[in-house]
Amino acid sequence: MNPPTAGYVTWTFDKDTHKSSQLLSKQVVWKYGSVSNLTLFSHLGSSVQRLPNGNTLICATTQGYMVEVTAGGQVAWSTSTLSPTAASSSHRRRPAMTNAVPRAYRYGTSFAVLSART
Repeated sequence: MNPPTAGYVTWTFDKDTHKSSQLLSKQVVWKYGSVSNLTLFSHLGSSVQRLPNGNTLICATTQGYMVEVTAGGQVAWSTSTLSPTAASSSHRRRPAMTNAVPRAYRYGTSFAVLSART
C-alpha cells in the first residue's frame, strides 16, 4: 500500500517546539526524533540498524554521532567521535567531515570474531 492510500496523520514534534508539524504516513510503525535539530542531521549519508532486542542503532555520518534508542524512544547509550576539546569548540572552525563515521554496526556476543573474547 502506498502512503496516499494508507492515509496520513499529523506528527507534532514533542521534543523541539521550533519544528513545525508534518504529515506522516500511517505506514510508519516507529519513529524517533532527536532533542536537537543537529544531533541526527547529516549532510551526507547515515545508517540505521534494527537490533535483535528491538532497539535501533542510529549513526549520523557527518557528526560522527551514534545512538542506540529503545523501542519506547529512550536513549540506551550514545557516543561521538568528537573529543571533549573538539566538542566544546565551534563546529564552524573545524574542517567538514573531520569526525565522519559512514556506518555503524552493533555485533552480539555470539559474533564469531567476538566469541573467544570476554
